[in-house]
Amino acid sequence: MFKFITGLLLFSLPSLAFASTALIDSKWLADNLENKDLLLVDLRPLNQFEYAHAKGSSHTDYALWRQPKNAVLQKELPLKQHLEKLMSDIGATADSHIILMASGQSANDLASATRIYWTLEQIGHEKKSILNGGILAYANARLPLVRGPLAVKPTEYKIKHMKTNQINADLIHQNKKLNIIDTRSKAEHLGIYLGAPDERPGAIPASSSLPYDWFTQNGSGWFADKNNLQTLVDTLDINPDQDTVLYCHTGHRASLSWFVLQEILGNEKAILYDASFREWGTRDELPVVQHVGIKH
Repeated sequence: MFKFITGLLLFSLPSLAFASTALIDSKWLADNLENKDLLLVDLRPLNQFEYAHAKGSSHTDYALWRQPKNAVLQKELPLKQHLEKLMSDIGATADSHIILMASGQSANDLASATRIYWTLEQIGHEKKSILNGGILAYANARLPLVRGPLAVKPTEYKIKHMKTNQINADLIHQNKKLNIIDTRSKAEHLGIYLGAPDERPGAIPASSSLPYDWFTQNGSGWFADKNNLQTLVDTLDINPDQDTVLYCHTGHRASLSWFVLQEILGNEKAILYDASFREWGTRDELPVVQHVGIKH
């Protein structure tokens, strides 16, 4: 066990078992590690991956999974050809069961796994999971680690169909029968903090605030217990017959909340608003509610 991993073991947190394989723990991974269809994908920076990583794992740069759409929207779902290359570069095939592994250190890192998971959902890749606790959980379980550069061979991955029913600002503005959840910080929701200098402060009208990191154990890379997740969602007045739109600033943090609602709690009406407040807050014709009237 390498030195930096050994140090991380001091911060061990309990793994959690969930019925769905969308979220797996280190025990599940240990029991299935010999499955030839498993493809472990490490989302940490490349230098950390090369220092020590799960044996047989691939690596990808998270930033590449979000691409510019225009001058304002810089972190959107990429085009089909770009995603095919990313999938090919990690060595994926249609049969690969992709296991996404973040660092395990923070909710922000965990959101990189949920965002790529959401992307895999958009391209119709069926077998995919997130390792709760990421590489930290893997190391805590004393599963095999190796050093060195990426050794996975690229493939020729082809996407058969990409989902095109992405929600946007106009659809949200026109539809008055939506549950809308703001997953940003309370300060952003209230209009105290700005996401960017060219945005208006505040929130989408009628949106409820439920910060994404509340769904984790003390802001870590572990999800909270399923019962606690449900308790948090129950604090909101969500109509189960209506679609639930989740947004943040650029669709990163909201992906974690989307994953909780859809994949863990089974809300099939959960929708990630990809462009999020980066789009809404820069379009002056759209209404914004600033709950605290601070001048910026």
